[in-house]
Formats: sequence, C-alpha cells, structure tokens
Amino acid sequence: VKVVSLDQTIHGRFTETRFEVPQFDIGAGALAVLLPEGAKAGGRIRGTAATQPVEADLTLENVNVALSEGLGVDQLNGAISYRDGAVTCKALIVRGADSDFTLDLVSRGGKYTGALTGKRLNVNELLAIKDKLQAAQPAPSANASSAPQTPVGITGTFDINMANVVFRKAQLGNVFTNVNALNGDVELGNLTLASHGALRRKIAAPAHV
Repeated sequence: VKVVSLDQTIHGRFTETRFEVPQFDIGAGALAVLLPEGAKAGGRIRGTAATQPVEADLTLENVNVALSEGLGVDQLNGAISYRDGAVTCKALIVRGADSDFTLDLVSRGGKYTGALTGKRLNVNELLAIKDKLQAAQPAPSANASSAPQTPVGITGTFDINMANVVFRKAQLGNVFTNVNALNGDVELGNLTLASHGALRRKIAAPAHV
C-alpha cells in the first residue's frame, strides 16, 4: 500500500492484525507545515512504524529546525521510539540553540525521566523555543476552556552533567545536579558546580528556581 502525505511517500502493508510500515525514509523538511508559520526544517527521518498498537522506531539524521531568524536547532541526530504509550530518546545528539549535549529521555503520561550530558546547555534559548512552539498552538475552544485546565509546565526528573550551563544571567561551569520538576516548578538537588576556574561549590540542600 502506498501512502502519500505532506508530499512524502511511504509503503506499508496490512497483516491479519495491523498495518505496518517496514521501512521509510522521508525528508524532515515536509514537517515544517506542522510548525509555526515561517518555520523551516531539513534532514532525514528513517525508521519503521505500525498500528494496533501504535509503535515506531525513528532515526534522525541531521534534522534541523529554524523557527525564526536565530531561533532553532541546527542538528538532531539519534534514535526516538514509541511503544506502550512511552516516547524514548536514546543518545539523541542536540546541537544548536547555543547548546551541545546528548539527551536520554523517557516520556510517559506527561512525565519525563532522563539525563542531559554534554558541553553546553543554554536553558534560555531552549525555553524560547518551547515558548515559540506553545504560542503557535491553536487556542482552546469554548468547551475546552470551560473544562478543568491541565497544569502547564514540565514534570519529571533529570540528571544534568554539563561543562557549561547558561540560565537567565548566570553562566556556570562543570555543573552536575539532579532536577525534580512539578508543573514547571523546579528543584535542584545535589548541585555541584565550578566557577572562576578551580573553585568548586556543592550545595547540599535543594535549590529552587
């Protein structure tokens, strides 16, 4: 069976219980229509997919996204899978947005568990990307707005081991911390960092930002 969507063609097959795409290779540029107006994307996405239950294994190769001038990600390389309601990133290399790190992540039911390891993490730039994507989402309907609102913000736990971290006006070096987030409220535990060369500081008590 040939399926054409967003100017991309993939070939699948029906089995007795599900629909399967044994292999596909698409241009990430076609996904720009799913991003905010004016955004551009490039690179390749390869993988397999199936329904009932929905499963997918994707490999990103030099995928890049530009949401606007100076705001985007230059390279995404690595594996992303979806199974049993969970999205998993394995050794996903993120370069761009003034950042360079590797992401290992599991997302299930709106909660995240993962680790970020690398040379640089610019939290300000990544939050700007998140805000740009959220601002482009359709406004809720009247019925949706009258329903109980889901809390906005990230919930999960992360280990961060980064040579340099930029957050607000602070620039920190050799940062290691355990992050606990609940609806966007962040608590930092076991925070160890270095500043001005060899000076190292360890904060035993959690820090709130």
